[in-house]
Amino acid sequence: MAYGRSGFAQAPWSGTDLPAPDIGDLPPPIPGDAATFAYSAQLGAYPWAYGAWAGGFPLSAYPGGGVLAHPDDDTGIVTVSAWWPDATTLQVVRITPDGVRTPVRGGYPLIVTTATRRNAVTNPSIEVGTNGFVPDAGTPTLSQLADASAPAGSSVLRAQVAGSGSNGVTVPTSLTVVPPAGGTVTVGFSLRTNTLASSVTVSIGWTDIGGGALSASSATLTADQRSASLGQFTRHVVTVSPPTGAVTPTLKITCGGMLAGGQMDLDAITFEVGTTDGSFFDGGTLGGLWLGTTGLSGSLLSPVQTILDAECPLDTIVRYQVSYPGITGGRVVSDPVTLNSDGQTWLSHPLLIGQPVKVELARVPVLERAVEQGIFLPIGASRPKVVSSARRQAPTGTLDFVTLSFAERDALLALMDQPMPLLLRLPVDFGYPAPMWLAIGLVTEDRGDFKAWQENVTISAEVTEVDVPPVL
Repeated sequence: MAYGRSGFAQAPWSGTDLPAPDIGDLPPPIPGDAATFAYSAQLGAYPWAYGAWAGGFPLSAYPGGGVLAHPDDDTGIVTVSAWWPDATTLQVVRITPDGVRTPVRGGYPLIVTTATRRNAVTNPSIEVGTNGFVPDAGTPTLSQLADASAPAGSSVLRAQVAGSGSNGVTVPTSLTVVPPAGGTVTVGFSLRTNTLASSVTVSIGWTDIGGGALSASSATLTADQRSASLGQFTRHVVTVSPPTGAVTPTLKITCGGMLAGGQMDLDAITFEVGTTDGSFFDGGTLGGLWLGTTGLSGSLLSPVQTILDAECPLDTIVRYQVSYPGITGGRVVSDPVTLNSDGQTWLSHPLLIGQPVKVELARVPVLERAVEQGIFLPIGASRPKVVSSARRQAPTGTLDFVTLSFAERDALLALMDQPMPLLLRLPVDFGYPAPMWLAIGLVTEDRGDFKAWQENVTISAEVTEVDVPPVL
């Protein structure tokens, strides 16, 4: 699936959000997820035809943020995955069809503590071709090989030498971040050889800003690491320290001491400034963005933040908007999703995010709506005067929950133990489409006519509908 235009974003209640341009494939985190979203610039939205990619109005390029929503009817939760490059704080809101935006608990704000990664390799998974790779030591023949076992995608780079000896390639890179003085560079790659190499060397030649040559950086694999790549792909990660003033790198990977016809297969190559775990990513990874041509450019990977929305209204079409208030920010809006009730009722505690409890009501609640008022009969009047509050009070009543086991009873009582408002979400068929926040008063446990050893228990709770607790 791919990011693309979302017809839903054209709906009247979509506001100014406009669909993002097609920017590449996206594997959703859970099969069946919606995989498109709409993007709006921080300073206002313009039609995409006027964007810089269309040669028109110089609208800021799409910065790479995204949001996916996955409803799970069995748990009463919507899982929201959100990301934005270089963001420190994100804000997640839920949008209902009437246009109301409600902050999502746990996501407003959503603090991002992981740094955005950048891969300088411009053909990292060899899916488009051998573009940019150059034969080096041993002058191997380079080819793109379709391989079902490829660590990334479906193709790998094969470098094959005719005679024995070294087998090396130069890997295409385009560095956008200058290594700091005293910093490190992390190189990750998946390697497979058909003969055991006597050495595997990762070397990086450097030039300064004026094009002058600097000392090279290099790292070698151990004998165990080389053996692990014999006949199978194995991931290797090395770190090196570039010289002071290093700007432009030349990355080479060389296998030494190979037999005649030796093959070196490479895939999933990363080159990053700084120290990372070296795991592979490119612009097609969840949270990733190509910085140029798809498959043939550097890429970045934003840390994907996941929050659980256990307060989403049931049986209602909703979207999720994620915004980054920074100067490179904007907002993205998910495809519409619906959390189906399937006849189930959920009760949630505001401090136990993502842990709603399924409950069974003995009957639809009887709710009372009182009003503060006084009726006075002035002297000489035949009809009394009424003095009352401006509005009728919020509903009060009693909810009867049926529990079929002591475990269900204990879970429900534990949820009510802390005197905080609880969220009750009822199926729309019950006639209560909006979730209700309830202050729980007196709680009564009644086994009725059941025997002591029978686990059927009715929990009755006096409730008053209250305002939404603050989102912290």
